[in-house]
Amino acid sequence: MADPKAAIQLLEGFHAVEHDRWRWTAGKFSVTLKPPAGAEQKGATLVVNFAIPEPVLTQLKSTTLTASIGATQLGSATYSSAGDHAFKADVPPSAFRAEAVTVDFSLSNFLPAGTSDKRELGVVMSVISLEPK
Repeated sequence: MADPKAAIQLLEGFHAVEHDRWRWTAGKFSVTLKPPAGAEQKGATLVVNFAIPEPVLTQLKSTTLTASIGATQLGSATYSSAGDHAFKADVPPSAFRAEAVTVDFSLSNFLPAGTSDKRELGVVMSVISLEPK
């Protein structure tokens, strides 16, 4: 998330880098990722590492993260505790038909702009990657 060279992969829904390590997301966000070698035959694993700060969770109570590539739903998970979280999802070989794929994410609950910040705030994102199977 902090690498300026990788910022081009952040398509929408990401705020500026903070503390040289992470970025806030909005309620909906998208990235483009290059598939790992062999993904067209074996598929891959989507790996997402993020945090939900306690003050945000106090207001939201919980949020569900959902991921998809085009029409392919990758799954969702609900989080109701503050702190660091990991989301992993299998990506089928059929999702890899191009040199890069766009992964779309949405959160069921997020802080609207103006509530506690002038930005819409979702989660604190540190890693989004496609790993080989």
